[in-house]
Amino acid sequence: MCKGATDETPLQGGSAGQDSLQGHPHVSWLRRYTRWRQTSREEGVAAENKLMSLAGVELEAAEVPVGPKPHEFMNTVVGGPSSAPALVMIPGYGAGVGFFFRNLAALSDTFRVHAVDLLGTGLSGRPPWRARNREDTEAFFLESLSAWRTAMGIDKMILVGHSMGGLISARYALKYPEHVEHLVLVCPAGITRQAEDWEPPEVFRNPWSLPGALFRVFNQALEWGVTPGAVVRSAGPWGSGLIRGYIQRRFKQSMGLTDDETDAFEDYFYHIMSARGSGEHALRYLLGPFAWARAPLEDDLHHIKVPVTFIYGDRDWTGTDGAVRAMAGLAKTRPPISPADQQLITVPDAGHYAFLDQPKLFLEHMKRICAPYFKRPEPALKVSEAEGSATPGFPAAARNVRHIKPQMDSQHGIRQPSDGTAGHHKGSPFQERHAPNLNVPGTKATSDAGAAAVTSPAAPAPGGSTGGTAPARSFSSGSPRKSTDAVMDEVEKRTQL
Repeated sequence: MCKGATDETPLQGGSAGQDSLQGHPHVSWLRRYTRWRQTSREEGVAAENKLMSLAGVELEAAEVPVGPKPHEFMNTVVGGPSSAPALVMIPGYGAGVGFFFRNLAALSDTFRVHAVDLLGTGLSGRPPWRARNREDTEAFFLESLSAWRTAMGIDKMILVGHSMGGLISARYALKYPEHVEHLVLVCPAGITRQAEDWEPPEVFRNPWSLPGALFRVFNQALEWGVTPGAVVRSAGPWGSGLIRGYIQRRFKQSMGLTDDETDAFEDYFYHIMSARGSGEHALRYLLGPFAWARAPLEDDLHHIKVPVTFIYGDRDWTGTDGAVRAMAGLAKTRPPISPADQQLITVPDAGHYAFLDQPKLFLEHMKRICAPYFKRPEPALKVSEAEGSATPGFPAAARNVRHIKPQMDSQHGIRQPSDGTAGHHKGSPFQERHAPNLNVPGTKATSDAGAAAVTSPAAPAPGGSTGGTAPARSFSSGSPRKSTDAVMDEVEKRTQL
């Protein structure tokens, strides 16, 4: 499937040998102080184990082969009883399964959760990047995800994709609808078509301005194959400092991560960003400047044969215009298949990482969306209760199965992840709020889950706004400081898909 191999070899040994990776692996002083990149696969796995131990639930993880070569495997974390509906979660660009740590305990009460790093990303294998166009890029991810599903023995799955993971998940559902029970797109990238009359903000159009010059350099670097991961790797021993500053600003302050969660998140994020480049090179083939899709999904989703639901944070920068038009086109093709089909859910006080910003609301919506697929009325059991200490259903060929135990609190037992409320400063994140009605024929808006708005919209005018969210790709301008910040905003958007 994927040609070549990297020098980042899979770990050797079985599950017993991996329990020790719950702590920090031993790295000799000679290796630590003579290497440029302060990372290794062993350290990356240890960092993921540490972060996942804060999830508040027992989990199993393994390397699931998706091809014959050593580096053709996908890192998979599993939780929940085998009898529950299969829920497969795909993270976005530059991210990994650890980004779901706040959601796994609650979701595994109800679902058989599979958090999966796409091939070439996270802690999955990192084969050399061979794709040179959009079609080959999509095939790289879709073929390996299909091989993973077959290896795991999953017939049908509820497929949840975040950001660029949403783009790949949507393409998968279009190609393999017989294996998708429901498609849930969380703040997806690649949906909206660029309007014919759209122009970059004026701050970027001036070739003699600092923001304009920086933006041209940034886009040219992407075309040359320079990625955020490449920047972190090139920084060598200073790369962790770049990650630390970003996490403190982007995640701890806005999402209310505790100090322990922040430390574990920083370590994990550094190791997946500094690993050998592979799937990260997909960015330039799937998205153009300002994250406009090269092949917008809104042009194709009217063909989708499975139920589809969109979830957006009300402060998500991607905007919902494309999703609104896509659902309007789909509504003309077929009626809703399930109660949550063709719906757009807006989560209040949430940004691009709605599942991290508001994990409780995200859980409530997932339960409502997936209610038709539950076959058993009794509550689902934890992995440890339902299956004892036996390893969950990984295929026999899976390598390096590891058991991740939750951290314990001396007073309260299993330590639970924070719920994000400490990071919000606009009042209670669970107060009643509604997304504005679109005021177009066929539109309805109702309150659901005690906070968020659920909308089944019709299409706005071409290139128009939904009226309920800020237009996508909007930037402030004015003072030189604000103009430079606009460039940094664009860089952040392009690197967190």
